[in-house]
Amino acid sequence: MRILLIGATGDVGRGILHEALATGHSVTAVARTAADLEGLEPHPAMRLQPGDIGTAEGAMALARTACADKPPDAVVVAVSVASNRIKLTEITGEDLSAAILGTLQPHLHAAHAFGQLLPEGSVFLGLGGGTADVVIPGLAPVSMAQAALRVLYRHFACERSMARVIWRELLIRSMVNGGRKREIATDDWLTDREIGRHVLAILPEPAAFAGPILTIAAREDIGRATG
Repeated sequence: MRILLIGATGDVGRGILHEALATGHSVTAVARTAADLEGLEPHPAMRLQPGDIGTAEGAMALARTACADKPPDAVVVAVSVASNRIKLTEITGEDLSAAILGTLQPHLHAAHAFGQLLPEGSVFLGLGGGTADVVIPGLAPVSMAQAALRVLYRHFACERSMARVIWRELLIRSMVNGGRKREIATDDWLTDREIGRHVLAILPEPAAFAGPILTIAAREDIGRATG
């Protein structure tokens, strides 16, 4: 399977990348700049591709490059924005705009660009956070942004003009034991590679994971269809 992984150098993205390569898939690893990709260990089945989906123009340029020769069978968007805690009484409109637009726009740009160019039946999987359904003090803007992202994927899936692609969002309802948090992680956190294994179960058989919204919260969910 040919996979385009956007956000390949992030905490979750690296786990997906390692699992995909370990199980025989070919991966185009995407990060915003070439410098961001320099830390990835070379692999014969991995190609490095700088690309920024923070803008519509950047997303379209990436999609045209990725789909020019052999288009990917699946696109995975594993990007996120920093989540700074803020008291509910101190949240401003600018805080909400930054959280919501920062979360939604990369997925929207990528969906617009790849939705036009991917072959029929390709899979587009976005990763989202479990705060869409969980109230955590100080993270109200993040929760609202993740809830909005879930709604966005539901619209992707039902929009007739986008029906050539199979749309899924995977909500991660767990803390993630990945790169930047290894030292503080506890045993109940899902690891980045465990999430990668679940993603690699979804991509080849999306029909077995009825969506568009999927969830993973614990190890027993890996490889199982959970909505």
